[in-house]
Amino acid sequence: MVFNNNLLLGAAGAATPFSISNTANGTPSTSTGTTHTFSSLAFGDEDDTRIIIVATSHTTNFNNGRYSSVTIGGVTATQIVTALANSADDGLSGIFAAQVPTGTSGDVVITLTAGIGGNRGVSCSVFAMYGKDDVSAHATSNDSATSGVLSTLSLNVPAGGAVIGTTGHIATTSVTCTWVGATRINNQQPGTRQKLSEAFSADLSAETPRTVTATWSGAAGVTSGAAASYGPN
Repeated sequence: MVFNNNLLLGAAGAATPFSISNTANGTPSTSTGTTHTFSSLAFGDEDDTRIIIVATSHTTNFNNGRYSSVTIGGVTATQIVTALANSADDGLSGIFAAQVPTGTSGDVVITLTAGIGGNRGVSCSVFAMYGKDDVSAHATSNDSATSGVLSTLSLNVPAGGAVIGTTGHIATTSVTCTWVGATRINNQQPGTRQKLSEAFSADLSAETPRTVTATWSGAAGVTSGAAASYGPN
């Protein structure tokens, strides 16, 4: 039920204002199988309006890899946006969300259609959003390349809104990711060939579009990226 200026009624009848925050950044899963479980990640405070958002990226040794399913605290998540660079080394990035009102922590399980092979990993960053009644994003963006170092992820952002971004890259040297339009919250290297990064910024002014880019410092390789914006409207 909508209540006065994008406030929703919580369990006790009190108004829940819109907010979004980064609650956890999991250690990358390096399992070579298709199922990747991130255990007991922080979900934030319980609330009837709480939506948990997951941003994830990886690369594989196989082509035609896809997301099979994502569950958050046992709840099947909705795919918000994905990006696939389909080659001998797949690059795959995605953002998923589910209404998970109970539990201050829980498991995130990311299941793929193909194993990721050696020297690879799967990232998982978690965000808690309050004051919304559905998981839909305000806007989304994706980008992919079989040889490149840049993900262009510009998208519209509402007043008071937030941007979540994720990207993965294959390189044979140690590299870092520089984000524009969102603040980097992790930069991970789960294997000798794969690099992963997520970014997040909140309480933003309205922009149509907001410039969002993720640039890798290393040699060109498979790159994928996805972004979503959320806001009180």
